[in-house]
Amino acid sequence: MIKGYSKTRERGLRVFGVLSAAAERLRGQARGADILRQLKADALRSEDGSELVAGLRSSGLGELTAMVAPGPGSGGVQVMTPEAMAT
Repeated sequence: MIKGYSKTRERGLRVFGVLSAAAERLRGQARGADILRQLKADALRSEDGSELVAGLRSSGLGELTAMVAPGPGSGGVQVMTPEAMAT
């Protein structure tokens, strides 16, 4: 998930934060690993985060979509880390 430079790397780190939060919520669920694999695929499918948002909603993790906010001046979607949401 984390590769590249500048905005690509920053986006990867943020998506990793969202997937980590999802993994925490899915811990102990029978289909947790399958859902997490699908969320990873969703995250990689769209650069703007729209597929990840849709995947979170469809997997019952809609509360994590609050971690996705418009990126200032980017015209895209900025995925925020759990730590950033706590502040």
